[in-house]
Formats: sequence, structure tokens, C-alpha cells
Amino acid sequence: MNWEERLRERYPQPEVHQVEAFYFSLDGSGREIIIEELIKRDIRVMLEIGCFLSGSARQWLEAKQDLKLIGVDPWDADFAAILERYSNNPVFEPCFAQILDRSAFIESVRRHGPYISALANMKQYKDRFIPVRARSPEVLYELKRLNVQPELIYFDSNKLLDDLTISHELFPEAVLCGDDWTWGKSEGYPVQRAVRLFCSQYGYQVRSKRASWVIDRMD
Repeated sequence: MNWEERLRERYPQPEVHQVEAFYFSLDGSGREIIIEELIKRDIRVMLEIGCFLSGSARQWLEAKQDLKLIGVDPWDADFAAILERYSNNPVFEPCFAQILDRSAFIESVRRHGPYISALANMKQYKDRFIPVRARSPEVLYELKRLNVQPELIYFDSNKLLDDLTISHELFPEAVLCGDDWTWGKSEGYPVQRAVRLFCSQYGYQVRSKRASWVIDRMD
């Protein structure tokens, strides 16, 4: 078996055809710089760490028709409660732009749970999306053992410095990029701090656009 067959065998997808799909994306904008990397470098295998309800995953797969995307997330939080908080916060109004019935959406997530809900949102991309219900950075070692070779890794997770360092050690040729650049002002912008520390350790530089960022090597 090749890496994809082994990965799908290890993480089989449940049937979700009867679960309604929704499009909800926590998009702080700037993702065009990620899409530019996908196209410019002709990325065929991408790893996304932290998928939530697969809003960004749909963007990547819609942008590049030959892309295979591995989505890593434990999908174990109370997503319905999170969505209720977002629904009452005007900052997140754009995220609900394609949700016609917000109450039905949140109730569906509550009823089916985060994992099934996330997979239902990706039904039409099932042949190119491989969900891996696990935690990073631990799962990165398993992906390496299965001979997965991601060409681009997108981070939307909490333990960012560990993820960056281990990803770079295991997949040194992969482009490293991510989200939340503008998040956490009161905490001193933790994503910016972690990315800049990583760049200083390896002699790289980072460029950002709104919430999105890409690490460039100084070749």
C-alpha cells in the first residue's frame, strides 16, 4: 500500500452522507498568500494541523484541483458552545455569511458532534481529504513512519513552536505557514512570537498578510 492507503486504513472515515453540510470558516483574511504558495510550488500533498469545521480545508481544495489534504484535529471540544459564543460576537459575523439558518447549523453540530460535522462539510472532497483524528505534534511522527511527505504544512493550533520545530525536523523540505498572526494582542501575539523565534533559530524570515503567514528560507 502507498502512504494514502495506509493512512486511510489507519483512520477510516464514517459514513456522513445523511448529515447536512455547512460552510463555516474562521477566516481572519490573508489566505491568498497560502493559495499563492500552493499554486506557485505546485503543491500536491498538504498537511493542515487544526481543522475545526473544515472551512479553510475547503478553500485549499477548491483552489487546487489536484491537491490531497491531510487534516489533523482531535475534534473533541464542544464546538456547539464555541459557535454560540461566536454567534453573539459581531467580530465573527463574516464567518456566518454562508449559513442560512444559524440555529439549525449550531444544533446540527451539537447533535452530530465536531468530528462528524467536520466530515459532513467535506463530503464532496472525500476523495482528496484525509481526516486524521489525532493530536499534534505527536501524530507527526506517525505520519513520518507511514512515509507521508507533505510539501506544505499549515498550522492552526496551540502548541505552535513544538509543531514548527518537529515538523521542520521530520519534513525539512516542507513549506511552513499558518493562521492567527493577528490573534492574541493582550497576550503579546503568541503566534508571532513563536514564529519569529523559530525563524531566528534557523535563519529564516516570515512574511504575513493579515491573519496568514508564510516562512521563507534565506537561500
